[in-house]
Amino acid sequence: MYARGGAPRTWQLELRNATAAECRAVHPVAVLADKGRALQPAHFHLDFYDPGSSRWLPVAFERTDEAENVGVLDGRSPGAADSAGFPGFDVPPNGAVTVPLRLTFTDKAPEGPVTANVTAVQKRGDDGAWVGESDDYTFAVEQVASAPAARPEGTARSAPGAPATGRHDDDAPPVLADTGDSLPLVGLGATACALLAGGSALVLGARRLARRPR
Repeated sequence: MYARGGAPRTWQLELRNATAAECRAVHPVAVLADKGRALQPAHFHLDFYDPGSSRWLPVAFERTDEAENVGVLDGRSPGAADSAGFPGFDVPPNGAVTVPLRLTFTDKAPEGPVTANVTAVQKRGDDGAWVGESDDYTFAVEQVASAPAARPEGTARSAPGAPATGRHDDDAPPVLADTGDSLPLVGLGATACALLAGGSALVLGARRLARRPR
């Protein structure tokens, strides 16, 4: 469950290569849609962690004619024309790459169920091939009750044995075990690259991208 106006929640996307060749320049494409088709890009914010630059990068979303919100993990800021130099993810032969993500919803976001899925696209020059797709991941966006009034300054006490709170570093990768949320990819095979989840893959011919996947 995500709270409207709440803090970001972290989850993870696993890209797994089922072939003996390296799969380079993979750009996941996230799609979010709510049941009432009221969700818009201004209602939420998604970041992904780029280990190459050791920083979080935003995902710019666009709303389609089918009322879906589509965003490419390319580091492009909303309204920007370039991809901020992010080259995509390289997945080693018979290996996997875990992509940390963090998602938050504004207090104006519509309440109710939201479904997310991810398509993996391998960039090839100015074109690309669809090489993997996840199952649907459905969660709820809800309004939460107001928090109780804070204690006056200086009266808060830590429970015995409670760990000290350290400085939060926004540039550090998240600890993903706190939510357990994950969105693995089910494989669609390409000539030299296939992505899968859980040891099972659906291998099909690669499809050229005439437009962004829905």
